[in-house]
Amino acid sequence: MKAWAVSRPPRTPSTPKYADKTSLIVKPRRSALGEKAVLRPGLELSRPLTARDNSAEMKPSHVKLFVRTPTSAAKREGFRSMSPPMRDLASAKALNRPAPGEKPKSKLENYAIGRQLGQGAYAVVRLGTHKATKEKVAIKSYEKSKLLDPHRKMSVKREVSILEKLTHTHTIKLLETIDSVKHLNLVMEYVGGCSLHGYIRQRANRRIDPVEARRLFHQILLAVEYCHSQNITHRDLKLENILLDDGNNVKLIDFGFSTCMPADRKTSTFCGTPSYMAPEIVGRREYTGPPADIWALGVLLYAIICGCFPFKGANDTELYRKIQRGMYVIPEFVQEGPKRLMRKLLQVDPSKRPTASDLLKDEWIETGLSEVPQPEPPKVSSDSSIHENDLLESLVRLM
Repeated sequence: MKAWAVSRPPRTPSTPKYADKTSLIVKPRRSALGEKAVLRPGLELSRPLTARDNSAEMKPSHVKLFVRTPTSAAKREGFRSMSPPMRDLASAKALNRPAPGEKPKSKLENYAIGRQLGQGAYAVVRLGTHKATKEKVAIKSYEKSKLLDPHRKMSVKREVSILEKLTHTHTIKLLETIDSVKHLNLVMEYVGGCSLHGYIRQRANRRIDPVEARRLFHQILLAVEYCHSQNITHRDLKLENILLDDGNNVKLIDFGFSTCMPADRKTSTFCGTPSYMAPEIVGRREYTGPPADIWALGVLLYAIICGCFPFKGANDTELYRKIQRGMYVIPEFVQEGPKRLMRKLLQVDPSKRPTASDLLKDEWIETGLSEVPQPEPPKVSSDSSIHENDLLESLVRLM
């Protein structure tokens, strides 16, 4: 490789600002790590550098270096003869990395951004396609300007931290996070089906057959049991936060309210969706996380089998009163197996509720799983807006 000293030629109207756009100009700059290089657009050659010019003692304010990519025959010899800053530059170029001082390209450029899937107060979810693999993803972008509140910022950090820990088949996967100047982008797997809420709306009487309900509930239990084993409490389990993929299998999403702490540690945070809240939450008492999730599972099971919610009220006050008293009625058409399980789950006393691991051993859950038919892809409603809006709403959790 040859190094050359250069000088700026006189400018004329016919001379472009940078005469040779394929050239690389390197301006040495001293640092604690030795000479570093900063790429600049090309200028005209002047004279070959002397040995002193090309040494580490050269004055960084006096000399600019023009670097030609050596031919294959001269590469090895040229690299050995380079000064330290030139080796840094050549190595970066060979490894397809940004040269010293050059700003790396954003990973977001690896994706073709498509239509908007949803929008909320703090984030927007868009469909993305990886340019190389053609894989579809859901890109959730938080505007940093809307995350100035310390509590909101901590909540997003906690969500990202929890998503990074999840590796279960039935939980949504975070593929990568891309941090830019104005946005924090969460790249997640794209689930092409609908939510469990949308799936129920397509059924007669908005109920699921007990056999199919058992298969889906078993998968939900597996996801929750895995989360609890990682000391993660979801705290917002509901029909809208359970997606069904193209194979009609469960994906648990939306960990915006989730927390990661020991199962015996208590909290008093009032959060969740009113119809699914446990008595200890609506009563504003301290509670541990896992039993609150178990209560929400009882509401889920009731909803998918009975086609309605166990607790209803004209307002939140009446709803909370019924929840705290455990006032609900199981319809007569419900079979004994799921009826018995509902009563286990909807215990007002959190200490009497079973764990997710215990529920997986329940007789109704275990019996007949081999009889469950192969899942069919969820049907798209004739009203396409129902399917589309329900899915998009489920993809976005904007606390």
